[in-house]
Amino acid sequence: MIHAVYGFKEALQPYVTKIAGHSKARCFRFIKHQENVAMFYKESSLDEQWRGLPSDNNRGILLFHNIPPSDLTIAAKPTNPLDEKVLDNILKDSNLIDPLSYQSKSFFTTLHSGMHFILF
Repeated sequence: MIHAVYGFKEALQPYVTKIAGHSKARCFRFIKHQENVAMFYKESSLDEQWRGLPSDNNRGILLFHNIPPSDLTIAAKPTNPLDEKVLDNILKDSNLIDPLSYQSKSFFTTLHSGMHFILF
């Protein structure tokens, strides 16, 4: 059950390098480069070569312009409880509930208010 999610984005925002054009990529590789993190990407998993900076493919894109401090505090944010109407609709819809195993079905029927779940 997920009760909280850590806010990494907000905590790391002051340290992260602004990058653009990375949303087309489908494969990513991250490596430690000295004290920083370098990212390489491929637009297709079939591409042979990992790409880094446009001017030099051997250098990855450094993700941090300043290294975050080792004592950086990342706060956990509570998640919202699942609406019980959503759970009722899942249990009533045979297209959603029939493919689940017996164990999963019994788990869903014993959920209590305020709990969370994720369907895969």
